[in-house]
Amino acid sequence: MSNLGENNKPSRIWVVDDDPIFHFMLKKQVEMRFNALVEREFYEGKNALAAVFAAKMEELPQFIFLDLHMPILDGWSFLHALKEARPEENWPFKVVVFSSTQNPDDFVRVSEFKTIAGFMNKRLDSSQLDGVIRN
Repeated sequence: MSNLGENNKPSRIWVVDDDPIFHFMLKKQVEMRFNALVEREFYEGKNALAAVFAAKMEELPQFIFLDLHMPILDGWSFLHALKEARPEENWPFKVVVFSSTQNPDDFVRVSEFKTIAGFMNKRLDSSQLDGVIRN
């Protein structure tokens, strides 16, 4: 089953990452590869989590691109808070996690979450991003 919405492209994307350069690079990749736009951007997990909880179901994104290692509220805490508040089966979005480290523990922890569509390095391999979005 494809992760794509109507018109064979992702319809709503949120980015949660503390690095403005990564936001810029990811937005460009999404625009070039999928002819789609990043709908909302957050520079720390706390604001993104509040936005998820405040949004109506139809306002939630199709994808959340989430950095695992951020100050204030990291990606792991974001995921665990979501999981405590709402069973993963009720999440209307997929999560793509990003990390600049290659910590083997992160790969193991990813398996705790059913809705993680992919784990990617921040070097942004466009073919890997394409595979995560389209599958």
